[in-house]
Amino acid sequence: MGRYADILLNILLGILIFYFPGGYTWKLFFGMAISHCYIYVHDHFRVLRSSPACTFATMDIDWWSQAMCAPCCALILSCLIFKANGQGFGYDVQGDMIVVVTFCAFWAHVVVHLLLLRTVVPLFGKQEPDAADPNNDLTYKELNSSVAQGWFSVNPIHCLRSEHIYEHTPPCRYFVGGREQLLEVNEKIGCYFKEEEGSCETEDNESFEAQKTIS
Repeated sequence: MGRYADILLNILLGILIFYFPGGYTWKLFFGMAISHCYIYVHDHFRVLRSSPACTFATMDIDWWSQAMCAPCCALILSCLIFKANGQGFGYDVQGDMIVVVTFCAFWAHVVVHLLLLRTVVPLFGKQEPDAADPNNDLTYKELNSSVAQGWFSVNPIHCLRSEHIYEHTPPCRYFVGGREQLLEVNEKIGCYFKEEEGSCETEDNESFEAQKTIS
């Protein structure tokens, strides 16, 4: 998700190119195409090799990425008005007034774009069913026995206290995605999770078989 900024920067640079006389346009776009390929390869490697897990709790990042496209599209409109001025399209603004016209067109588009994003787009979304949480009736012990992230294992300060101050044996281990096998059971301090041997291989095999079936 951190690459949204790089992609948006390239989009802005690509649009600003059209404000200036052509000549090097294709070279600049060719260079940005290479940079986009680099970004894609970097993200592909990072997600598959360096990111143990991804959590998308809300749609906020996706919404803001769509909102950031509003000024990009507004720049396209502003550039179009600037380039079409005096070219036989029905208007010919002289002097510095063209700056005011393009500025107003920019902000008018931003406002309309965001209003459509806030009001019209949600009308086409799917309504989430009001389903009861299946974990409501579970105790902490029952839930933590199957879920590695617990109230204690995700708190690094508590894990340090457990090992160096309280000297628990075994201490409460800090949860790291992809390293669940390092967690140890100690029911006295509220640690109940233990990864079953071979569970990672089983999950990997199941996902691999699912991918083969889809392909």
